[in-house]
Amino acid sequence: MKRNSYDVVIIGSGIGGLSAAALLTAAGYKTLTVERLPRIGGRCSTIEHKGFKITTGAIEIETGGVIEAVFNSVGAKLDVRAASPFRYRFDGKDYEMPQKGGMRMMLSQVAGSKEEAERVMGGLKKAMMWQQPGDNITLRDWVLQYTDNEKVLRAFWALVSPTHFVNDNELPAGKFFEYLKMPKGRGVGIAPHGNLKLMESLAKAIEARGGEVVTRCHAKKILVESGKAVGVVVQEGGKVIEVKA
Repeated sequence: MKRNSYDVVIIGSGIGGLSAAALLTAAGYKTLTVERLPRIGGRCSTIEHKGFKITTGAIEIETGGVIEAVFNSVGAKLDVRAASPFRYRFDGKDYEMPQKGGMRMMLSQVAGSKEEAERVMGGLKKAMMWQQPGDNITLRDWVLQYTDNEKVLRAFWALVSPTHFVNDNELPAGKFFEYLKMPKGRGVGIAPHGNLKLMESLAKAIEARGGEVVTRCHAKKILVESGKAVGVVVQEGGKVIEVKA
């Protein structure tokens, strides 16, 4: 790292950390992002294995929404190709998702009975129309109110993990329905060169504006004085450094 004092230190270079760094850097703050792993991106990254690019989590990248706005804030290119049509595999058979009625079609394939599918659909309608759940319950726990069928639970997991970069037991149910209710005009795409290339593009744009992104740098402790965070102790290589922020 270039200095021992910054306006903001961000711990972790996942999509959340890099987005925070991009927005802060674009606003004129001196930022340092530290990542303990040798690669950036967290659950939005790529591992090379036997000639294949394997995602660490995210599959689809939202376009026309907040992620694209973050990239634009620092002049980074969001290099994705439109992902359409969608196909899901249930019990070894592929199904193409229709533009309308996709959720009902999915539930009809994974639910144990028509009654179970209608029960879950009724819950979805209630949550969308007049009784949206709060953020004090996870999406998985919300679904468990209507069924404990593991196939149905896995279907909801498959809906959120590729785009939200988290599992169904980590995503607040309220946030899931807020996402579904967002205005149209958004899409999703696939990074043709892997998610890591997207994250590297964002990191380079951050650095071009004066921010820093450092890998193999482990945050050991947040320094607090009078209830206020004033810095971070990091270990870079074998060297322990106190960074003011």
